[in-house]
Amino acid sequence: KRAEDGLRVSEARYRMRAEQVPAVVYEMDPDDERRTLFVNPQVEALFGYSREDWLDHPDIWIELLHPDDREAVLALLHAVGADGQERQIEHRMVSADGEERWFRTEAHRVPSASASSILGLMIDATEARRTAEALRAAEARLRQVLGNAPIVVMALDAKGVFTLAEGRSLA
Repeated sequence: KRAEDGLRVSEARYRMRAEQVPAVVYEMDPDDERRTLFVNPQVEALFGYSREDWLDHPDIWIELLHPDDREAVLALLHAVGADGQERQIEHRMVSADGEERWFRTEAHRVPSASASSILGLMIDATEARRTAEALRAAEARLRQVLGNAPIVVMALDAKGVFTLAEGRSLA
């Protein structure tokens, strides 16, 4: 009786934590990557579909994968199910309202006495991706301006090694 009570408390704590994390936590059947065993409520905030939708319609998450990324994500999950090695991938998914978002998905196989499962985490990487793209664009514009300016801009590090040399001379 005490062991059963302890198990219930432990599972309740796990579910509470898994449901509060600001990412999608999921568990899948390693023999059928389409079958979701658990998903936390964050799917509704990120995708516009309830947990029940996610669990009742096994292919919903596959349909939400961006077509260009679908094959790679399915291959990753299949590999995790086959060999149990942890894997990561960045991919796009499309929410119910048509918004395209980037995710970093991590998945690994969790063995158990009765049956193993694939445990995964999908972290919204959209803002980080947009920030990185904006930074690359700003850097390209700066290099273009410096490359066309009638000056040479140079920078040295603390050891006197050139770390930047951009522009053109007037000669």
